[in-house]
Parts: sequence; C-alpha cells; structure tokens
Amino acid sequence: MMLRFRYPQRQIKNNQKTIIMKSYKTTLAGILAGLPVAIQSILDAYNAGQFTGKSLSQLAVGIGVILIGVYAKDHNVTGGTTQQ
Repeated sequence: MMLRFRYPQRQIKNNQKTIIMKSYKTTLAGILAGLPVAIQSILDAYNAGQFTGKSLSQLAVGIGVILIGVYAKDHNVTGGTTQQ
C-alpha cells in the first residue's frame, strides 16, 4: 500500500512508503516544542471535565507547531536533495 499526498515528499523505494517529514531535526524540534502545549491542554480539559475555549485553542496551537516541524525543511537544504 502506497500513501499518496499532494505535495512532493522523500520516498523510501524499498518499502514503497512515503515519508512526510522533510528533516528529522526540524521534526524533532517541532515535536519537542508542540507536545508539551498539547499535553497541557488535554490535561486541563481532563481536569475541567470538558474542553474550554482556552484549552481547545492551546491544543490547536500545539498541533500546529508539531505540524510545522514535520513539514519544515532545515535552513541548509535547497529545494532538492543537495545542501547549500
């Protein structure tokens, strides 16, 4: 099964899977920056018994930061696969 996306990604030819992340460094940075915010908003919602406007917006921000990290490229990578 091959996953297909609208945007070009790096592909692994052995397993025929498509990798979304552009760089492990920016992906890791995005996860480390966004995960605490997302977890804190889920804990706040759990303690309150429901999602409030604040906890829901914090969750959206945390997920957004993670997604930016997943889809971002490093500063020293050009549009192709060669470094500057």
